[in-house]
Amino acid sequence: MDISLHYLISGQSSENDLDFENTRGIIYYMKEKLRENELFSLNDNSKESFENVTDTVSVSKAVTVAINSGIYFSDSALVETRPVKLIDKILSEKDCLTITGVSGSGKTVILYQLADKMFQQEGYQIVTANNPSDVLAKNDDYLKQLFVFDDVCGKFSFDPILADNWNLRSAKIRKILKENRTKIIFSCRANISKELMFQSVSILADNICDIQSSEFSMTTEDNFKIAASHNLHEIDLGRLKTTNDFKSSKCIPLFCNLYNVLRTDDTNVLHFFSHCKEILEDKMRLIANNPMCSLYDVVGVLLKITPFNVVNMADEVGRTALYIAAEFNDIHTGKILLSNRCDSDISRSDEYHEGESPLHIAAFKCNYEFIQLLIENNVQINQRNAMHMTALHISCTKEDVPSVQLLLRNGAKTNIPDTKMNIPLHTAIDKGIFRSCGHSFTKKADPNICTSEKLSPLYVACLKGHFEIVKMLWNSGADMYLSDLNNRTPLYVASREGHFDIVKFILDNGADPNKTNVANRTPLFIATLEGHLDIVRYLLHKNADLNIATVDRETPFIVAFREGYDDIIELLLHNGADPNSRYHIK
Repeated sequence: MDISLHYLISGQSSENDLDFENTRGIIYYMKEKLRENELFSLNDNSKESFENVTDTVSVSKAVTVAINSGIYFSDSALVETRPVKLIDKILSEKDCLTITGVSGSGKTVILYQLADKMFQQEGYQIVTANNPSDVLAKNDDYLKQLFVFDDVCGKFSFDPILADNWNLRSAKIRKILKENRTKIIFSCRANISKELMFQSVSILADNICDIQSSEFSMTTEDNFKIAASHNLHEIDLGRLKTTNDFKSSKCIPLFCNLYNVLRTDDTNVLHFFSHCKEILEDKMRLIANNPMCSLYDVVGVLLKITPFNVVNMADEVGRTALYIAAEFNDIHTGKILLSNRCDSDISRSDEYHEGESPLHIAAFKCNYEFIQLLIENNVQINQRNAMHMTALHISCTKEDVPSVQLLLRNGAKTNIPDTKMNIPLHTAIDKGIFRSCGHSFTKKADPNICTSEKLSPLYVACLKGHFEIVKMLWNSGADMYLSDLNNRTPLYVASREGHFDIVKFILDNGADPNKTNVANRTPLFIATLEGHLDIVRYLLHKNADLNIATVDRETPFIVAFREGYDDIIELLLHNGADPNSRYHIK
């Protein structure tokens, strides 16, 4: 069976119409595949032959070299297994699906085998891609296209940034799938597909084909076909047919590859396939116990031998090594980076994370120890991201009280507004963590700073019903008359939400019970409308005017009558309400 160049060509309809960029991309991809293969083999011959041809021969030759080296499409890709047949049928009915399985289960081979069938049998152009933006950029309305994403959202660990990008672009991509002859097929490692953030992205999670589930798993016959395609001796195959371990294994493609790499003349095939996991664990343990394989040591060695300063270099999305260490709370790596003059204030400049620094991501991940490490190394504690949020903003949003207290103790400013004029104090009150660190806030924060919607800290506390916070703000000089864009005061919202203790406290401290909003509604009117009898009674006790009408000519008595609040009607009449008064507008 011929393997077509269209596996790897993006945005081209003809084999003779390759541009340089595509050629370079193919070569780069296969080099990466070759490097992966070297992890399992000490044989560098394939690498040398590949390096000799990639810069001087046609792409077809480069593909041939890759295939012959067993890097891109090994013979096992030609095995027509049960999951291939089942998923092929689903792909004919759906415009996108995701193949999941553990590493070594054969999901990538199935992915590209299906792509080959779509090309050979239905004339689809195959477009390999890495990011959701590739679908938007490379989509052609006049072609049948199949976009192929291998290891979507991360190869070894989950990439929340990629998942977020998929979420942001899903609507536009769905539109393309609906309107055009376009399909998308993903592969994803099982552990990554179980991430909640992954499962929340419908385009990735709606049509999952788990090749390790009973619905899509390989049969015993499939396992033997794959083993045969990996050039196992007939004698070895005959022995394996007697073992239940081999028949039931769900990682035969990986085990067959490892057997070919690790076997010696003395290797017992039955023992290897019966104890493959233990053999791998032994080798992993050897690596884990070798300090040369420690990330901390690797970073240290690289910093010593590199002839130029790489410590502040960033990847394609602007992440420095320190940023990544902060994200994963890798204290040891963070220390060695900072000890080598790493700049802790370098921030990202990509579209979705502009201005985000290691301190921001550490706060977002609630990595207290790394925040402390950055502070000890003189990080700019009040640096702001594109939304003008500081680490204190973020820690308040995440309800991370220990980090909030740490930041406040070390000089984090409480009055810095974000783009919506929210200061950390607003967020702390909104999330209810102000009580745990309120004294630190009240010493530094201005209790009368308002958001872009004119919400004061006292207003937010009254809205949320945080009575203790209301008292703390009051003692710090909060203005009870600061109102929102609709002229609603803290007393008004507390009356509306039914927070009796707060209403009583504000009234006892001299608040005007008759202050109206833009619709001429009083606290008494809104408390009546919401049916809060105890608040209505206390407002009347504090001399609230019960005959003030709204701009719609409604009094508290009228609305109580309309809503059927008999107890409130009786209370209003007892306090002198005029049932005929509809025109007393203050």
